[in-house]
Amino acid sequence: QDVNISKAILSKMGVNQIIVMFGHGTYVDGYHSTIETGRVFNWQRYYDDPDYKKDVDDHLILSVVGNEVITYQYIEKYVGKLTNSFVFLGQCQSGMDPVLANTFLAKGASAVIANTDTMDMRYGNVMQYEVLTQLQQNNGSTNKLNTLEESLEFLKDKEFSCVVCSKSGTTTESAIAFRFIKDLLVNK
Repeated sequence: QDVNISKAILSKMGVNQIIVMFGHGTYVDGYHSTIETGRVFNWQRYYDDPDYKKDVDDHLILSVVGNEVITYQYIEKYVGKLTNSFVFLGQCQSGMDPVLANTFLAKGASAVIANTDTMDMRYGNVMQYEVLTQLQQNNGSTNKLNTLEESLEFLKDKEFSCVVCSKSGTTTESAIAFRFIKDLLVNK
């Protein structure tokens, strides 16, 4: 949906969902990757709304170049359990360090995809479309989701990068998939 990010929207996130967030984001020293809400920072609301003021004073909400952005702490406070959910953070610099992604993982998300730098919006839209399409592709001969081998074959002639965020660092499935993807990148 084409909506601004808000507490109401974030509170609807839940278990077993595919969550796609896109728009603008930026990295702020000391606050890590942030997500723009789509609104201009509202100073009047800061003075009139004690809850908003507290969120700003506690650095859950920041003003960056006049725009309202939320930090990982906002996600910690207002997003519920995300057990078995897939999160795609399409914002620029949403994965510049692992803090924001790890916040979603700590909420129970199974996987988080984020961007380590700025990018052209057209590229971001295509990337989201391709990732989500590939996750839903059935292999025509087996009528099941693509295997790791089939997915790696698809990636062979594509330009891509890989960032892995793991809650424990010991998850076998993530480690194995990363090794395959790393080998594919190294051999390119």
